[in-house]
Amino acid sequence: MKRLPGMFLSAVGLLTIALVTYSFINKQSSSLPEERSLEVDAYHGLAVAGAFEVEITKGAQGPVQLSGAHLEDVEVKVKDGVLMIGCEKNCGQVQVNITVPDLDRIDLAGSGKIHSKDALGGNSGLHMAVSGSGHIETNVQAEKVKAHISGSGKINCVGSTQSVIVNISGSGQFDGSALKSRDAQVEVSGSGRTEVYASESAKADVSGSGRVMVHGNPAEFKHSVSGSGKVEKM
Repeated sequence: MKRLPGMFLSAVGLLTIALVTYSFINKQSSSLPEERSLEVDAYHGLAVAGAFEVEITKGAQGPVQLSGAHLEDVEVKVKDGVLMIGCEKNCGQVQVNITVPDLDRIDLAGSGKIHSKDALGGNSGLHMAVSGSGHIETNVQAEKVKAHISGSGKINCVGSTQSVIVNISGSGQFDGSALKSRDAQVEVSGSGRTEVYASESAKADVSGSGRVMVHGNPAEFKHSVSGSGKVEKM
């Protein structure tokens, strides 16, 4: 009978260890990556809010492919022809893969990244916007390209277009030096940095310490600077 307290304490200790181990394993299991495939209505625009990594492939529209640890908190819907991807809570790092015939609009809010090696835009043009520290990197084959950056985000474009219009507010960066364009129009407010290519005409306005570099040696070149910024013909 004298051994009962010791046996009881040993049993309690084993039970405690078992519960802690189960809790740890359960927590680890809940954070393991999972995959989900979602069918959605047809869309021609993309809006992403959060730390998502999105890969775009051109082709017949397929399901939205998700990969991450907390997919139950990811919200995916199509509204007014725009595929909207967001997060209700903290979703962590989520990889998204979409296949779509084409896109005419890409909006990114937050610190996410959107990439497309296939040329986007077409006759309807391509409008891109980054709000925050996100990054859009895409190939373009469009009649017109418009890019707006608010914050410290980045947009990198390669390909060809008839005209490119860039607006930066903040410290964002636009690299379109490999985006062959006939005409370019740039407006920078803040410390942003822009590189564009223009074969015929370019117009650049800088307010602040921003910098604009124009490639392509356009015959028509107009620019104005208010502050310590620079506009250069490369």
